[in-house]
Amino acid sequence: MRALGPDLMKAGEFKWLYDFNGSMRETVLYELGRIEDDEWIRGWAKRLCELKPTTKEAVAMIRRWRHGKSNSQGALALTKMLIGKINDFVHRYPDTRQQQILAALENVSDAVRGS
Repeated sequence: MRALGPDLMKAGEFKWLYDFNGSMRETVLYELGRIEDDEWIRGWAKRLCELKPTTKEAVAMIRRWRHGKSNSQGALALTKMLIGKINDFVHRYPDTRQQQILAALENVSDAVRGS
């Protein structure tokens, strides 16, 4: 139930985890609920909904991360830092639109790839 707390069920983007017809991926939600930080729960939920792994794969991914055995731990830490920077920017410039943020992230992606 803890994973249901950070407004995951109110957002349509998390429909893969839970929909209002009563369908839910309980095992994945239980594993998400073991994460203590709501921001991390939300981040993991979003990523899982994008990837749509099997239940077994999703649980394994979350557990590896929670136990510090994930190869992507550095990526997740970087993701959290980038989100923090974006939030700081939006706080400073409240007129910032989602399109602008996504365009900036595409620019960063291109720069990292060396395009």
